[in-house]
Amino acid sequence: MSYFQRFDRYEIFDMNMMQFHADTVRQVEDFFLNSEDISMYNQLTNKLYGIWDGFLYIDLLRTAKEYKVGEEIIERIKTTIDFITEKTHNFQTV
Repeated sequence: MSYFQRFDRYEIFDMNMMQFHADTVRQVEDFFLNSEDISMYNQLTNKLYGIWDGFLYIDLLRTAKEYKVGEEIIERIKTTIDFITEKTHNFQTV
């Protein structure tokens, strides 16, 4: 069983999507920097960084919800997942 989908970020991300994802990553990092309990180096940030390398983890959305990052960030992550899904035509989130 594969825990991620490979995709070509260079092929499907335009400058708008690059900026959108960069802003999402920054918001997640800020969320954890403001948290005294959780390091910003964790499963969620690792999975978001993976998108830069063309890895979309199937449990990314679930991981974000488990960390309780807030609805705005969750919606941003969902937007990114939906964008990649639309461009690659073969992915389902958990």
